[in-house]
Amino acid sequence: MTSPRKIITAFLLFSMFSLAFSNQKFFPLKVHANEKMGTFVSGIIYEDTIWATENSPYVVIDDVVVMETASLIIEPGVTVKFCKETSLIVDGALIAKGNETHKIIFTSNSNLPSPGDWCSIKFRFKSKDNKSMINWSIIEYGTSAIIAESSSPKIYNSVIEKNIVGVHVKYTKEWDFGTPKLQNCTILNNIGYDFDAFSGRAGGIYIDAGGISLENCVIENNGGCGISTSGAVNWISLINCTIRDNDGHGVFGEKIVVEKCLIENNHGDGINAWVSIRVRNSVIRNNAGNGVGAGWKSLTIENSTICNNFGSGIYAFETLNNEYTKEVTISYCKITENKQSGILCSGGNIHYNRVYL
Repeated sequence: MTSPRKIITAFLLFSMFSLAFSNQKFFPLKVHANEKMGTFVSGIIYEDTIWATENSPYVVIDDVVVMETASLIIEPGVTVKFCKETSLIVDGALIAKGNETHKIIFTSNSNLPSPGDWCSIKFRFKSKDNKSMINWSIIEYGTSAIIAESSSPKIYNSVIEKNIVGVHVKYTKEWDFGTPKLQNCTILNNIGYDFDAFSGRAGGIYIDAGGISLENCVIENNGGCGISTSGAVNWISLINCTIRDNDGHGVFGEKIVVEKCLIENNHGDGINAWVSIRVRNSVIRNNAGNGVGAGWKSLTIENSTICNNFGSGIYAFETLNNEYTKEVTISYCKITENKQSGILCSGGNIHYNRVYL
């Protein structure tokens, strides 16, 4: 006859294993009593999973982690609501494809939402760059709404607004730097952190290390800089973008390529940068500081208009380390009606070719 002690021990062991397993497996809780409450989710996704429209909204009550073996597919029209301090963490693939009439919404679960209510959609270095995509979505009220850690997710046709930081690019794996790609996106009204708007941090896009590619995007009305870098290893590529009305510089950092862009009405410089800046076929106007401020390495500006800025049109300055812009090349440009100088250089070589001042 089995003793009561053995029965109790077996029961306790079974309970422990069941609890451990339930903490590792993804078990969504569906709430049927009140359809408006939606589907509560948390935990780990080990295999391909679909968040279907008919079960929306999905309420993230604790972190959801998509493992390397899995893809999370979110259908058009789904709303994902995040509780305080929760994230969607991607080690596998996130495929969130809304459409023009049925957008996917990532938002706060609060009745009175505000920036920073939840954490982020975080793509870690293991995530599948070739599969991960966010399309036709709205991402709002997060802390850093999108975090790309040594990863390169694709984000198309989406609005990233009312967060603390819209997009944060960083690295966690040594010498593995990501370059997220954004097309046809609007990043606006992200408040930034409580810091000096010209300190180099951005409310729109902040790059610790890595790069970013933006095409046909609007970056506007963000706290701090519109875009800033503190360690761009890859290029910051801006093509056919509008960057305006940000509280600091429009673009701040290094290794920046600007082509066919409008940069206007920012509260600092239009561009404030160092280490290889290239500007082509762009308009930089009506900024509260300089049109372009550059220090160290090279500055090339071609076929562009730089006008009506409160500082100088182009200011090649000397850095705190007594470095200056060594090569300034300006070709086929119109640089007019800036409040201070058209072109002001602290040192280095200046090359002109058909510049109208």
